[in-house]
Amino acid sequence: MNMPSQNQQGTVSTDSVKTVNRNVILRTNNLCLYYGTKKAIEDISLEMAGRSITAIIGPSGSGKSSFLSCLNRLTDLNEECQVTGQVWLQDKEILSKSMEVLELRRRVGMLFQTPNPFPFSIWRNLELPLRHHGVRDKDIIANKIEKVLRDVWLWNEVNDRLDKSAQLLSGGQQQRLCLARTLILEPEVILMDEPCSALDPISSDHVEELITHMRSTHTVVVVTHNLAQAYRIADKVAFFWNQDHKGKGQLIEYGSVEQIFKHPHNELTTAYIATCRC
Repeated sequence: MNMPSQNQQGTVSTDSVKTVNRNVILRTNNLCLYYGTKKAIEDISLEMAGRSITAIIGPSGSGKSSFLSCLNRLTDLNEECQVTGQVWLQDKEILSKSMEVLELRRRVGMLFQTPNPFPFSIWRNLELPLRHHGVRDKDIIANKIEKVLRDVWLWNEVNDRLDKSAQLLSGGQQQRLCLARTLILEPEVILMDEPCSALDPISSDHVEELITHMRSTHTVVVVTHNLAQAYRIADKVAFFWNQDHKGKGQLIEYGSVEQIFKHPHNELTTAYIATCRC
């Protein structure tokens, strides 16, 4: 794909941060991430509204997953990571030392590209996070497990084998179980890193439909290489780009799904979206 030179990158589209100010749940300000001395993302400022889906798109190496990892401080797990700037979860600055990371990850859940159920039973996969967060009442645990399995359309498929290993489930079922494991802690925000890319088309459709249903109750931020998927599910779209392919992923344009796909303001966005037959 022949991209034009990046001569318009100095500012983000005007249909970007300033217009996404209703019911803002998650906000970044001049966010930068370094892996050692290499800058992975540079000066990302975004506002994400509650009960909406924001899709992060862009080529490989543009910092999409790195950006996502900052939003619930998964970067803390890598000693080489250094994060500067600010990330706000409502009125809490999550990069602050006063932010309790366990509480943060209850409020901001994560679904990864490859399903990663614990090597335990289906029941134990869902019971464990509840007990880790102090829930001990067996009736409450049972009610929450049934509810969340129904929420991800899995209850009827597994209710007679909850004591069986979660790793015996199909890939699509495992991903829905992992989503249930995230939802059982009732997070406000759910981060998703390519949640459908490892699934077959039918399973992918199930997960995508679940994501769209979650719009009414959660703030969802999803990284996807599938532009058609972003067009189908997103309310807002952020386009990331890496100018020299050596790091420093940057936000090029941020706007409504209709504006980004039909009326992009930046030449890079126009060229990238042209690869999508939406």
